[in-house]
Amino acid sequence: MAFISRGVRRTIDKASMYFIAVIVAHGFDLIYLPEGGLIVSFAVSSVIASTEILSVFENVQRKTGVSILKAIRKLFNGSFKP
Repeated sequence: MAFISRGVRRTIDKASMYFIAVIVAHGFDLIYLPEGGLIVSFAVSSVIASTEILSVFENVQRKTGVSILKAIRKLFNGSFKP
């Protein structure tokens, strides 16, 4: 696998934006929801994690031609039938 500076730059930019989003969400939680927990932080982190896992699934499908979601569905399809 070749080292591609453009890809590394995008990864660093994306990680930086995710970090800033989580910090801002945490700040919002501390200021506006002092006794309410980490509701906004959890929501922002969940969106980021969901986006990244879908990206991984798409990349696996692009490289291998196998859809992970379809493979999981096929795997469990026979498991839950009576």
